[in-house]
Amino acid sequence: MSQNYYNDLKSKSQFAMICNHGRGHSIPTDARAAVWQFLQAHPFGTVPSPYAGGLPSTMPSYCQR
Repeated sequence: MSQNYYNDLKSKSQFAMICNHGRGHSIPTDARAAVWQFLQAHPFGTVPSPYAGGLPSTMPSYCQR
């Protein structure tokens, strides 16, 4: 479902990113700081995404835009 949603957003030229860490709906320990940073940078209604130009280097390698 996540991949389908990601593909749908991309097909509509909307910001999308996906982090496939293979551990279901839990947040891996190595991603907690990056997730917190993402949430702080994206309060409700933030358009365009501050990450539209690319993901920060702090994002885990398994995340893609």
